[in-house]
Amino acid sequence: MLCPNFNVITLQAISLFQIFGYPYGVLRLTEKALTDCSDERAFRIMSVLGFKNALTLGDYESAFQFILRMPRESKGDLVPLKERESSIQTFVTLVLEKKDVDVLVGLKIDSFAERVRDEIERVLHAQAKLSDPMAEDSVYQMVYFYHLCRKNFEKGKLE
Repeated sequence: MLCPNFNVITLQAISLFQIFGYPYGVLRLTEKALTDCSDERAFRIMSVLGFKNALTLGDYESAFQFILRMPRESKGDLVPLKERESSIQTFVTLVLEKKDVDVLVGLKIDSFAERVRDEIERVLHAQAKLSDPMAEDSVYQMVYFYHLCRKNFEKGKLE
C-alpha cells in the first residue's frame, strides 16, 4: 500500500477516472491523498497526477499549488527531483502558448515560493530568448509585462 488511509479502492478510482477522462475526479482524489500521505514516492506521484489533471481542467491556480507542494529533493539522499522542474517547464510553456499572461502575473509567490519563482523566471527568459521581440504578442513582450507588473524593472530588460 502506498500510504496509510490510502487504500486500493482509491487507487482503482483514480485509475478509472483517468481511463474514462474524468480529470476532476482525479484532481479531488489526489488532493485527498496528499493530505493523508506520508510516503515520499506516493506523495510525488499524487502531486504530479494532481498537477497534470489541474492543467487538463485549465485550473492554473491548482496546478501551481501542486507545484508548490512537490518536494524539491529526495529526503534520503538530497538528489534534486525532476518532477518539479519538468512541471514548472510544462506550466510556463502552456501559459505562454495560451498567451495567458494574467495567470503569470496573478501567481501568488511569497517568500516560501521564491525558488519556484526563480525557476519560473528562468524558463520565461529561455522562452523569450527564442521568440521574436518585434512580434505584437510575443513571449518576449509577455515576459517584459510580467516583470513590469511585479515591479522588477531591471529583470524586464532581457539581454
